[in-house]
Amino acid sequence: MFVGIIALLVAGVIGGLAPIFLKFGQRELPPLTLTFLRFAVATLVFLPFYLQRKPAPLSKKNIIELTKKSIFFTLNVAVFSIAIQYTTAIMSQILYTAVPIIVAILSY
Repeated sequence: MFVGIIALLVAGVIGGLAPIFLKFGQRELPPLTLTFLRFAVATLVFLPFYLQRKPAPLSKKNIIELTKKSIFFTLNVAVFSIAIQYTTAIMSQILYTAVPIIVAILSY
């Protein structure tokens, strides 16, 4: 249990630092390039763990669902990366964190 709590804390800190690193990185590179590099590094880090498990083949239905969800996730991260150049890192994180609350209120 202790390892799980530490993992959650580390994930929270890394997620919270993302807007700050994006803001600093945008001084040198465009936002979509930073997003691509972020995903490329994550792929290189996690790919060995994925391949080590010898994953089962995906069905056509699963591939279609995965593709649809991946497109929306990618758009979410790309729009966030672009939008952060127009605001401060702190305000962007507050707005991004408030999205589930806003969705819950609007869906009621």
